Amino acid sequence: MKIIMVKSSEIYPSFGAYYPAFDTAKIRDDLPKQAELFVIEHERNHSLGYGEIMATLTAIPKQPIGFIITAFMSLAPYRLAYYWRRING
Repeated sequence: MKIIMVKSSEIYPSFGAYYPAFDTAKIRDDLPKQAELFVIEHERNHSLGYGEIMATLTAIPKQPIGFIITAFMSLAPYRLAYYWRRING
């Protein structure tokens, strides 16, 4: 899987995105290092065919500090609104 660091505005509000047709992940370049490592691991798990929950669960043991940081960052109002839209269409 190829990893491309991009400006946050390119994939906002996502922290990362996996594009299976290109086996490429885009990761925001403004994340704290530990969060970046977790998001890379999460997107790598998508490349293995894992859905959202399994991609997260399998990344946690490999990058536990990054998961905690990312989880706290996900409590920001713009992220909560993003999740709400994803769940409710």
